[in-house]
Amino acid sequence: MRLDNPNRKLQVLLGATVTTSSCTVVVSYRDENRNAPQPLGSVPSGTQVATVSSVTAVDILNAPPVNTVVRIPVDIAIFNQDTITASTIIRFNDNGTTYPIQQRNLLTKESLCYNEGVGFYWMSVT
Repeated sequence: MRLDNPNRKLQVLLGATVTTSSCTVVVSYRDENRNAPQPLGSVPSGTQVATVSSVTAVDILNAPPVNTVVRIPVDIAIFNQDTITASTIIRFNDNGTTYPIQQRNLLTKESLCYNEGVGFYWMSVT
């Protein structure tokens, strides 16, 4: 995944409103010069955090403000701390047109994760 213009971003939304506690999101990313890509595993250059609690999309990773920089998600962790299952959707927003990337029903205390070298996976409570 690459956010390569200022109108692109990653978002998360839920299938329903949470009961007691919002899901937390932590995203580590790196910014690269468009003309000098870095190798896989390069050190992240920043972190963006968010909480999501409803069917309203929340931005979890914004694109860089200039076209000469590409923002690449390195790690994403979405943790369900609510008391019920959370239907979690990650989507790519390209200037208002959205594309679902991943969907997972997360039980209480489960996480949906992404790693640049691995892809998406989930971590169970057991």
